[in-house]
Amino acid sequence: MTEKTAERVRTKAIVFGATGLVGRNILRQTCESGRYDLVVAIVRNELDADRLSEMIPDMTARLRLRQIRCSPADLADPDIISQIFQTTPDGKIVHVYCALGTTMKSAGSKEAFRRVDHDLVVAAARFARNIGAQRFIWVSSIGADEKSRTSFYLKVKGETESDIAKLTERKSSPRAIAVRPSLLLGEREETRVAEGVGQLLGRVIKPALIGPAKHYKPIAASEVAAAMIELAFDEFSHPFLAYERVGTQREEMSPA
Repeated sequence: MTEKTAERVRTKAIVFGATGLVGRNILRQTCESGRYDLVVAIVRNELDADRLSEMIPDMTARLRLRQIRCSPADLADPDIISQIFQTTPDGKIVHVYCALGTTMKSAGSKEAFRRVDHDLVVAAARFARNIGAQRFIWVSSIGADEKSRTSFYLKVKGETESDIAKLTERKSSPRAIAVRPSLLLGEREETRVAEGVGQLLGRVIKPALIGPAKHYKPIAASEVAAAMIELAFDEFSHPFLAYERVGTQREEMSPA
C-alpha cells in the first residue's frame, strides 16, 4: 500500500475500558493523534462534557469521539454491532483497543475477577472478529502464564492470552497483540493504596533495573497507550503476538 493510498483509507477505532488508567490515555491519544477519523468508546455510562474536556482537552480531538452505552457482556448482541456500524457509516472500523481490567480487591472474589479480566476481554476479542476489525490490542501483564501455580492474577492473564490466540486461528479473525506492561504509573480515579505504594517504590528502584530486569521497570500508562497505537499500525504476519518490551525497539516483538 502506498503512502497516498494509506491516507485515503478512513480508519476507525473502538476503545473498551476508556475510563481506566490506560484506557483514558488510549482514548485521548487516539482522538488527538489524527490517525483516526472516528473513535468509538464503549461505555457503561456516557462521559459528560466536563469529564470529556478534562480527559481530552483539545476540542477538535473531542469531535472525533462517539460514545455507545453497552456492557461488555452484551457484545454478542447483533443490535449492538448494528448500532456501531450505524455510528460509523462511512468507513471500516479497523482497530479495537481493550483496557478492561480490575483487581482482586475491587472484584471481591476470584470468580468476579476472572469475569472481568478474562471473560469480558475475550468477549471484546470476539466482538472485534465479528465486526471484521484488522487489529485487536489489549493490556495483559508481564509474567502472564496460564500454567502459573503461584499467582491467580498471572494465571488468568495467561488464560486470556491463550484463548484469544485460539480465536486468531480463524482466517476472519483480527491479528491480536497482547501488551505486557509491568507496574503502571499514573493517576487513577479510584484509590489503590497498595498500588500507590508500589508506584512510589517503583520510581525509586526503576534506575537499578537493567539487563533482563529492565522489562520489570514501572512504566507510565501514557507510554503503554502510545505503544499500543504504534503496534496497531505495525505490519506483521503472525496472527497473535505478545509484546513485553513496551517502550523499547519494536523489532523485539515476537510471536507468543
